[in-house]
Amino acid sequence: MVLELGTRQDGTLIADGRADLLDGSLYHSISVKADGTVKIWQSQVWPEQAWTGTNTDGTYAGADCDGWTVDEYSSGAYSFIYASDWAWTYQSNWSCNGCRALYCLEQP
Repeated sequence: MVLELGTRQDGTLIADGRADLLDGSLYHSISVKADGTVKIWQSQVWPEQAWTGTNTDGTYAGADCDGWTVDEYSSGAYSFIYASDWAWTYQSNWSCNGCRALYCLEQP
């Protein structure tokens, strides 16, 4: 599914373009699955987090589980899927042996 920059899979506006996406405040969180259904909040546990590999400004964090190919002995940058502040793109780095969603953004 190809999405217009700034919208979720369900069509909800999250930001007015790239600059707004990275200014630390989203209109809505990106808490939607790839099929467009809204993810129901349960708790701040691994399924409520997403691998990003980025810093809060959208730059490469240097932590991407070796290109998302390694599940041990490596670390990856992750975020909270319900965040609509800076934490939507980066919360911390963690061991890659955990199950998390993966945010994959492409810059045109």
